[in-house]
Amino acid sequence: MEYLLIVPKTVASILFLLVAFKIFSLNKKYALNRIFFITFLSFSIYLLLDIFVYIFAPYSQEMLDIANIIFKIQIIILAFYMYMLFLASLLIKYGTKILKFKWVWLIGVIILILAILICTFKIIVVLDENGNIITELPPVVTGFKATNGTKEGYNSILALLISAFPLLLDIYTIVLFIQIRNGLKIDDPSKKLMLYFIIGIILIPFGLLYFILQGSVAFNNYPSIIIGYVIWIISPFFLWKSQIGKNSEANL
Repeated sequence: MEYLLIVPKTVASILFLLVAFKIFSLNKKYALNRIFFITFLSFSIYLLLDIFVYIFAPYSQEMLDIANIIFKIQIIILAFYMYMLFLASLLIKYGTKILKFKWVWLIGVIILILAILICTFKIIVVLDENGNIITELPPVVTGFKATNGTKEGYNSILALLISAFPLLLDIYTIVLFIQIRNGLKIDDPSKKLMLYFIIGIILIPFGLLYFILQGSVAFNNYPSIIIGYVIWIISPFFLWKSQIGKNSEANL
């Protein structure tokens, strides 16, 4: 089934890459555009790496080890994406003066530390059709699947809280964008564009939450898995639409 997911993962990755370059092309010298470029470029890379993690992991212990390394890189990239989006929202709301405050960068350090902690207990494992971990690779049974899990010996509640903090930052960032939009005048054309942008960034954590819930079930059918990637394919369409009609001097 993982081979069937190559197409939606690749499409989603390419679409986010296009959004990144679209925003960057509006004004390459503008700090906010550069930050958004890095933000969506990082999520594009996250999706691209996702193709390799789950396809090749089951075929040997060496491939599983490589998959775990890539998976940890993904975790760091995802945390970086969330922080950069947060930083962009602060720039829009408060201007470049916000970059002078140490607490802004301290939050970035905290997110990095939490991401490293997540890397210590989140791993890629290969399960059989009953949800049991397969230790002998490649599997001699059919119906196996690579998925992410938690190492034994870690407090599940503590692990959940650590994992939830970066996501909560993402939610807080979305709230900031909503506040920014609400502060615009009713007849401001940016108000509608901002709505498209907010919908686009909301769909990203929504897709993550969907996969967290979907991942609680060891095996699912293809349609149930594809839903999450459809969400991530729809997201860049709204993000792209939020940039239509802007000139090189336009702000997000």
